[in-house]
Amino acid sequence: GDNDVHAGIQDVATLMHKNPMTGKARWFVERNCENTIREHRTYVWAEKTDGTKKEEPTKDNDHTCDAGRYAIRTYLHRLKVDLDQEQPERSFI
Repeated sequence: GDNDVHAGIQDVATLMHKNPMTGKARWFVERNCENTIREHRTYVWAEKTDGTKKEEPTKDNDHTCDAGRYAIRTYLHRLKVDLDQEQPERSFI
């Protein structure tokens, strides 16, 4: 599958619901999805030894984060393919 973490995170962010009052993005998860809730709450950028953030998330307790990212990347890819195929051929006279 597509393992581009940065592009996947951007895709997820693009599809997240934004509160029109605050502008903050929200991710809706069912209450009984305890692992998803726990993992998303602890999903953070890794740190370098000097304390600055790396350009990648930590690779700890991230299974549901990765699964969601893969699902969204696949959905967007298939949507793009479907839209590309629906474009009618045009000829100009």
